[in-house]
Amino acid sequence: MWLVVAVDGVVTVTYNAALRRASYQSSVYIDSDGRYHSAALANDGDRSTQSARCATTRRENNPWWAVDLGVPSTVARVDLVSADHNNGRLCQPRV
Repeated sequence: MWLVVAVDGVVTVTYNAALRRASYQSSVYIDSDGRYHSAALANDGDRSTQSARCATTRRENNPWWAVDLGVPSTVARVDLVSADHNNGRLCQPRV
């Protein structure tokens, strides 16, 4: 999540407000190699789409992910990057 500031129609990206902040998700998927796909993988700064490096929940109804920005903030933009589970094709993020 980048903090974006617009002044007189000029948009400036100032910083990633979510980077390495405390994050949470409804459940944690553990893959067949024993890797935990915890919420912290979503905002660790690594934009890799390799599924081993992505936060993933178990298959469930109404999964969620959240980040604590530490202070009340106006969020102008959220970028979602989906894991690559389809032989080089990105999955559609479900929001």
